[in-house]
Amino acid sequence: STHVVTDEEKAQLKEDLSQFAFGASPAGKKLAISLLQRLNSHLLANAGKESSEMLSHNHVEHILPTNTYRKYWMDQWPNEEMKTLWTHRLGNLALMSRKSTAKESNNVFGEKKERYEKESAPLTQHLAEIDTWNKFALSEN
Repeated sequence: STHVVTDEEKAQLKEDLSQFAFGASPAGKKLAISLLQRLNSHLLANAGKESSEMLSHNHVEHILPTNTYRKYWMDQWPNEEMKTLWTHRLGNLALMSRKSTAKESNNVFGEKKERYEKESAPLTQHLAEIDTWNKFALSEN
């Protein structure tokens, strides 16, 4: 028998995906990479573009870094509790074609955007269109 996913089940899955701390562990990051590869491949396929190269994108970067010592990040995320709550969520992870250096990972958002727009993953490229990476931008991502 075929199971039809109900709207309630879809809503629960979306809620679970939005709250899970993907970036907090190696296993969570692997799962995030798989999900982001699939989502990006789907977007490329729908646009009639080749999507097989997404499989070579096997790194994720925290957009809001785990280390937020720079003034920019402290200004955008003054509430430590909020920052902690959002840091490891799927919406705060960017699929990358190569591993980011520590310096790149901790850069302010404007500097990160320059790298993101050069990536071939559509969801990562889209980040370059966002002005400021704050709670509102992250929750919309």
